[in-house]
Amino acid sequence: RVGIIGKNGAGKSTLLKILSRITAPTEGSVKIKGRVASLLEVGTGFHGELTGRENIYLNGAILGMKRREVARKMDEIIAFSEIEHHIDTPVKRYSSGMYVRLAFAVAAHLESEILIADEVLAVGDAAFQKKALGKMNDLATGEGRTVLFVSHNMNQVKNLCSKGLVLEKGRVVRQDDNINDSINWYLGIGDGETILTRGWKNDGSFNDPLFIPQNIRFLNTKGEEFTQYIPYNEDFKIKLDFYIEQVQTNIDFAFHVFSNSDKILTIDMPNDYQFKKGLNTVEYLVSAKTFLP
Repeated sequence: RVGIIGKNGAGKSTLLKILSRITAPTEGSVKIKGRVASLLEVGTGFHGELTGRENIYLNGAILGMKRREVARKMDEIIAFSEIEHHIDTPVKRYSSGMYVRLAFAVAAHLESEILIADEVLAVGDAAFQKKALGKMNDLATGEGRTVLFVSHNMNQVKNLCSKGLVLEKGRVVRQDDNINDSINWYLGIGDGETILTRGWKNDGSFNDPLFIPQNIRFLNTKGEEFTQYIPYNEDFKIKLDFYIEQVQTNIDFAFHVFSNSDKILTIDMPNDYQFKKGLNTVEYLVSAKTFLP
């Protein structure tokens, strides 16, 4: 189970297209042992005018399977996709989510030795994402298939993959037998950069008599301040020191977390603190599970 990660434009999708024989390499060669089932852009390999059922047979034929082999898997594929009521509808009328459900079910159940998946689960709903990741894990560990998985969701990559490959500008810049090493390097831990800043200190520019923040610190669960980075898969604490010149009873705290895809996660701190005039401190534990998809 190999996770292929990198920034947009790094060459991840192009690599998978070459491995899937959709795109020919400019130079060099690819050697593959076994049949390849690919999940690339939504709808790749489907014919819009054919029904879902007919496309299952089409995909089986592309993989070199006989019609009776596909028929034997048909009920299992349809049940997994959960689109039984639309299986005899032309796929051009499918939503993107229905496309993904059927495409994944076909690729996962037809007999191939290698499964290639490129960011396809980003379209599906959360329940199906979890189901699909579980299926890919079963295919790799139970049936011995090779899985090549591309995603910008590091939690999905970490949960599914065992090995890692980092691409940058079309080149392999890192390869690890432990996916955590690849993810940490990609996120900036490995080269000394920080995921989160080491904190914030008021330089005097924020000065309101009702609320004067002094500093914000990030601590591990032992209460020790981070000096370099906060691991993406560990719980951590946010500690805020502030002054108030008048006793306040209605101060609310919240913070926003911005992802690299510009999604915003808002977390409200519980409003159960008793504040006094002068220096006050609030501390909030953030669970790593908060950031799971």
